[in-house]
Amino acid sequence: ALWLDASNIDMGSNITLSDGDAISEWKDLSGNGKDAVQSTATNQPVLSNQAIIFDGSDDFMTLANDTMPIGNTDYEFIVIAKSHQDQAGRIYQAGVNSTLQAVGLRYTPNRKADSYWWRNDLGTVENIIDLNKFQLIEYLYDTDTGRKIYVDGELGGQDSLTNRNTPAATNYLGVGDCCNLDGEIREILMFDQVLSDA
Repeated sequence: ALWLDASNIDMGSNITLSDGDAISEWKDLSGNGKDAVQSTATNQPVLSNQAIIFDGSDDFMTLANDTMPIGNTDYEFIVIAKSHQDQAGRIYQAGVNSTLQAVGLRYTPNRKADSYWWRNDLGTVENIIDLNKFQLIEYLYDTDTGRKIYVDGELGGQDSLTNRNTPAATNYLGVGDCCNLDGEIREILMFDQVLSDA
């Protein structure tokens, strides 16, 4: 599990931080110690109004290589994010760049959200992403039924692909195989199972 909350980056309700500060460490509130880190100052995103801003150029953070559940196992990834433009910016990527061995969560042109397993993509319908507005995006994978993407509670896309094989490798926030995120993240929750409706 993973829980990143931009209103509590330092586990002290941001008492050590101010708007405009570059963020070198974003504490995992789940208790699992999967903190997001960036030691290079020029690559650090910035805190603003209880959100982390990624500049679309070179900002990103890394997480432990087993943060995203590995192998062919269930997951649910929930993010509150804002896209600054119609883009291909990556929100999160785990695994390696080989068929079915990457798990990437991103925006794609025509204002869509997308889940890619490296050449096995699931995209939402067009224009489901509202630019410059925070939205709740849910990326789900169930080994029995496949993948789904919800945006603000609306089912935007689904398929029945059930054969991912994601190895342990560095996890990235704000970038992936390419395409830095130009946008903002308020909160991320990741689970090693699909949540029930109850």
